Amino acid sequence: MRSQPTQALGGLILALWAAPAVATAQPAAQPAEPPPADAPIQKVLVLSDRAQITREARVPCREGGATARFFPLPLTVQGDSVHAQGVGQAQAVGTAQRQRTLDAALDPRAEALQVEIEQLNDQLIDLHSRQQVLQSRGDLARQYGDRLVDAINGRMLAPGGEWGLSAWGQGLDQLKAEHTARGKASLALATQIREVRRTLQRRQRALQRLQSGAGRTAVEVVVSATCKGSEARLQLSYIVSGAAWRPEYDLRFIDKGRGKGQVELTVGAIIQQQSGEDWTQAQITLSSAKPRLGGEAPRPAPLQITGDAAGKDKVLIQAQERRETLKAGEARRDSGPASASLDDKGQSVTLTLPRRVDIAADGRPYWVPVDVRSAKATAYLSAVPKLSDRVWRKVRFDNPAPYPLMAGRLHVFNGGDYVGDTDLRHRGPGAPTEVALGVDEGFKVERKAANEQTRNPGLFQSAKKMERAYEIEITRTAGGPAELEVTESLPISRVDQVKVSLDREGTTGGFSVDEDRGFITWPLKLSANEKQRIKLGYTIRLPDDWKVQ
Repeated sequence: MRSQPTQALGGLILALWAAPAVATAQPAAQPAEPPPADAPIQKVLVLSDRAQITREARVPCREGGATARFFPLPLTVQGDSVHAQGVGQAQAVGTAQRQRTLDAALDPRAEALQVEIEQLNDQLIDLHSRQQVLQSRGDLARQYGDRLVDAINGRMLAPGGEWGLSAWGQGLDQLKAEHTARGKASLALATQIREVRRTLQRRQRALQRLQSGAGRTAVEVVVSATCKGSEARLQLSYIVSGAAWRPEYDLRFIDKGRGKGQVELTVGAIIQQQSGEDWTQAQITLSSAKPRLGGEAPRPAPLQITGDAAGKDKVLIQAQERRETLKAGEARRDSGPASASLDDKGQSVTLTLPRRVDIAADGRPYWVPVDVRSAKATAYLSAVPKLSDRVWRKVRFDNPAPYPLMAGRLHVFNGGDYVGDTDLRHRGPGAPTEVALGVDEGFKVERKAANEQTRNPGLFQSAKKMERAYEIEITRTAGGPAELEVTESLPISRVDQVKVSLDREGTTGGFSVDEDRGFITWPLKLSANEKQRIKLGYTIRLPDDWKVQ
């Protein structure tokens, strides 16, 4: 509704318009600047070191044209990434961007936050009033209870007095019911008050961030478009820095007996961003794509060949790799978003969150669930005497997700018990996966070297021979019969001059060999308090002129 001065001004303008022209020229009126459009964030594509934001505005279409003003946008906007497009019957024809002073009082978000804060304060007042009523009810109940106890004691002490046990019992039952109901109501109120206070604090922090930006600069983008109808839908997308994500997983094993079970894999993500704007109720997509790799086509570098005189001696280097499958402890704490190393093995992974979420621009890590998958699993016991003197519970399953699982942190649960954290390596769809479920304390494992000697070539031999032999003893110290796998490693030769052979006479039978990875495995069955021994022997042959390190 217009005010009287506005109506009078409008009548004066119409009167001047209808009056005959005069000789004196009047200055042309400056077109009014459109107010900032209501353009909430619709979509966010989070990459390893940045994010692409898409906003959408609905503005009036007048005489086949429309203008949308997107303001304020954060200073982290990469200017060359700004792109506008129309939806439906609208078509973007141009954009203009600049930096302007940010006035928090004109920000519609600040006004909405003020209204919500007032509503939350009113809600807190109402909740506290209900809490005081409960306290008053509690005081009355305690007074009534004290009088009831005094009355019961008086009846008990009065000689020949009538006890009236049923009446006293009813009174005590009413007191008990009142106490229980009041306790439940008080707990529900306390929980509700705590949640309202947390929400209020978040809204107050958001308002403070908006108000602290007053006087600072922000990016403004004005989009011009052609359109049909009464309304034009315009989308603006741009890339901001200060955003990152990394995968994180929860794995829960449900044991169904006899080594069979099921795993429930929760695929999640840790998102952090300090882009300068909050992502409120945005549809978020996570991608492992690295846009920098596609910025410039590769060019071959000059290929040069050079060389130096080779030394006389060749050396055999013995390497030992320690593989840890379970690492207990707290997860790494991050101080802010940083470029994440997303190992997708060259297969770009894209994950879309199932629902809209809020991610504040405060640099804190936000965990969000992405997907939940289930798969059949097999539980078994495993011993690796070379690395550990314990027996581990493990679970085998195939990756149930139809997409690759990138390397990330895995939180492991055995039923309802938290086991610990481990690092999940990259797994393709359907790839076999093994995860440790903790230590079985009902075993004792001992390993000792029986032979570690190097023999020089003999009269009719030109190769040096390294003999290795080990004895492994496993005892079932607690619990009933059990089956387990015992795994040792065999050397793998990377050169033709070095040969590795298994001493089958000096090795306990019943094993299987994984030649690609160099593993030898024995399946064992142990009864209660039973002890079994395993022998392993192998020989490494290498030229006599090679040294051993």
